[in-house]
Amino acid sequence: MKKLFFVAIAALLTTATFAQSAPAPTSVPVDKMTKQKHANAPQTDVAPKATQSARPMADANTRAQKMTERLTKQLSLDAGTSSKVLVASLTRCKKVDEIMKMTDNKAKNIAFKTNADDYKSALKGILTPAQFSQMEEMKSKEKKGGKEATKEKEN
Repeated sequence: MKKLFFVAIAALLTTATFAQSAPAPTSVPVDKMTKQKHANAPQTDVAPKATQSARPMADANTRAQKMTERLTKQLSLDAGTSSKVLVASLTRCKKVDEIMKMTDNKAKNIAFKTNADDYKSALKGILTPAQFSQMEEMKSKEKKGGKEATKEKEN
């Protein structure tokens, strides 16, 4: 009788264990070492990472407008200065679009650095020394990350 009771309990526990299994994952992780998908993953044609991004980049006008609005808000720029910053930002964004079409990564890096330096020197000529140093300070805080940069972004 005791044996029958233990067998019945064991049978109930095993079925309960199988009944609560987790559903199969919907996406298959990518092996980071070999960059190959698992063997059981569905085979689909995927564009290389260089041409595929999480979301498409907005057009140059939209990006320049957002950059200008952000600087106007953070540095309290007047309308005249803001319009000059918009022209500099638009120039930068259009150059970025041209650089993104390049295929040579070393040439891209050099072009990005040159473009960033040009933009920085343009802003240096547009902004007051106090505004420019405030902008540089904000950029360094953003690079460091942390609580200060997060609090400033929320405000």
